[in-house]
Amino acid sequence: MKTNLALGLCLCAFLLSLLRPRMAQLSPEELYGARANEILASIPDYMPPGEATGLAMPKEILLFGDSLLELSSDPLLTFPLSAALVHTFRRRADVVCRALSGYTSRWLSHTPLERVEKELNDKELFMAVLLLGTNDSILPGFPHHVPVEEFERNLRKILDSVIGTIKSESTGKPLIVLATPPPCSLKQLANSKMSDSGKSRSNKAVEQYVSSIHKVAQESYSEGPAIVQVLDLYKIFTEISKSSPIENFLLDGLHFNGEGYKVLYVEIMDIVKKLGSQLRPIPMVEPHFSALI
Repeated sequence: MKTNLALGLCLCAFLLSLLRPRMAQLSPEELYGARANEILASIPDYMPPGEATGLAMPKEILLFGDSLLELSSDPLLTFPLSAALVHTFRRRADVVCRALSGYTSRWLSHTPLERVEKELNDKELFMAVLLLGTNDSILPGFPHHVPVEEFERNLRKILDSVIGTIKSESTGKPLIVLATPPPCSLKQLANSKMSDSGKSRSNKAVEQYVSSIHKVAQESYSEGPAIVQVLDLYKIFTEISKSSPIENFLLDGLHFNGEGYKVLYVEIMDIVKKLGSQLRPIPMVEPHFSALI
């Protein structure tokens, strides 16, 4: 029996040695695709614990920002982010997208923000994903441009407003993900229906807004009622582009395709996994049917 066990272990080690070179050769698209599938198949292992109860109301997951989030539910995409989150948090949280294509932080920080505040006052927030700066960072002289100093003020206002709706609980905190804009592909923009937009964009300009998002997050939110985490998509996609063209993750040089949304999904869920029990419990709505048999 010991001999059989030893042979089995040797065989496993041999198979792993064959797989490792293959894993090392995977493209970023394949790696993130595999990770996305792994997470979707591992529910609820990647979420904070929560006992099933018939009394719980679903918490809320808010997506707020510009077209990078509004378009995340497009069924024509091979991997719609919103649908993946709905599936991951089914019977635990409602995923609500309040993002508006073409909007800047200046426009989002007024009526759209008031609407979100009103909605969150009636809900228990589990997570908010805020992705702003894509349009603010358009070059000066174009109508969407918002100076970086004003962008910081608007981002603080939005962040403070979302935090202001949080109701205290005895255990855990909600998560607020401040996602930075990713780099764009000027080459792809020039050859797409977004060609005019490409003339008004610069990745060098985007970097200033990425820095300001880090600055706002580091200020005074560490001891507040929410856990604020920066998701630096600019850094992540810049690193990815060293081994795979960024155009593989974009539809038109600016907006994500399904591969791009896989990256965003995996990175969000990795934050949730990392924080674990520091986050609010997120129980199921109604127990599993097996409890009723």
